[in-house]
Amino acid sequence: MAVAQVARQSGREQWEMMFVAVAGLWREAPAPTGAASAWLSPLLDEVCRVAGAQRITGIVARVPARGWLAASFQRAGFSVVTEERTFARPVPRAALAPDVPGLRLQEKRDAWPLHQLYLRATPQMVRLAEGRTARDWQLGRSSSRLSFQATRWVVEGENGLTGWLTESRSRNSELRAQIGVAPGQGDLARDLVATALSHAHDRGSAAVWSRVPVHAADVTQALIGCGFGETERGLVLKRALAVRVRGAFPAQARPGEARGGLPATQGRALAVRSNDAMPAGSAGAGPRSRAH
Repeated sequence: MAVAQVARQSGREQWEMMFVAVAGLWREAPAPTGAASAWLSPLLDEVCRVAGAQRITGIVARVPARGWLAASFQRAGFSVVTEERTFARPVPRAALAPDVPGLRLQEKRDAWPLHQLYLRATPQMVRLAEGRTARDWQLGRSSSRLSFQATRWVVEGENGLTGWLTESRSRNSELRAQIGVAPGQGDLARDLVATALSHAHDRGSAAVWSRVPVHAADVTQALIGCGFGETERGLVLKRALAVRVRGAFPAQARPGEARGGLPATQGRALAVRSNDAMPAGSAGAGPRSRAH
């Protein structure tokens, strides 16, 4: 038996697979049994079929870097987008918040600048897979299931936003801290990690953990420098889905009918291409009619 749970990512026509399990196996197992493969493959196929029927354009899954799940997902049509590392550490007995110039709570006007900061700090392949827009950075919205509990801080410099810190309560009263900084802002990353530890201390959290993509080198180094240790390494995979277009053009449409809803300039361009594509001597060849 196999089971999967999915959730729709905020602001996107995309699902994230939150949970998958196969009876009798654990995620880090080196290889699945024949029965496990027989259960998992049809499960993933069915999830993708249902997603396509609901006009979902892609499914994202996070799996351990080691073990059999990654290979099974790839056989089901998923491709690796990036690698992530998870770090954690207990909250120290004394944690003082550093003075971070420009640190403040996010405001409504910050959504677009935050998105621009994300675009500068994220490789193109990852951006395309995640499909984030400025809407994802609005207050009260997040791709996280804990968005209703999240508090986001931003750091504003002379030339705009240079970093952000999102904090949310996690399992066992732990604090989840997600950090992003502009390229080359290693000192700011360390200050934001120290700020998260101080906030966790003030709230009585037992530990802080953070999931970091491999391209965020400044954040990774800041976490290690502040005493965090790696607890897990995983892969982010995605399968893009083809979504059927709503409606269809008549099979025997006359020339020009399919262009009826296009702007005049675009319709003329298509007409020219159509005439250019006709072989010499074919019906309709000869002097082109003037576009009106």
